[in-house]
Amino acid sequence: MPLSRTRLWRIAEAATAIAALVSFSSGWGLWMHFAYTRPTAANPLEGRLYALDTHGWRVYLTAGEHFLLIWLLVLAGVAFVAALVIDRTKRPFGSK
Repeated sequence: MPLSRTRLWRIAEAATAIAALVSFSSGWGLWMHFAYTRPTAANPLEGRLYALDTHGWRVYLTAGEHFLLIWLLVLAGVAFVAALVIDRTKRPFGSK
């Protein structure tokens, strides 16, 4: 039995909302992990050049750590906007 369009949009909206929640939570958790486990002084020899400021507490990340953190937070924003657009344009959970 094929999926109806409404059911397909419900699945798409739920998937993007869950992706937004998971990536935001992961990004926030990773931010807190980095804030308390990374060095507080820049070290160019190790590649720790990217400052991460958490309420005045500054630590330094490598390019890979910085990229991963930014990627997770951007993904959360994009997924949230996608879920919002699906909800507002297709209205899979409400009446038309």
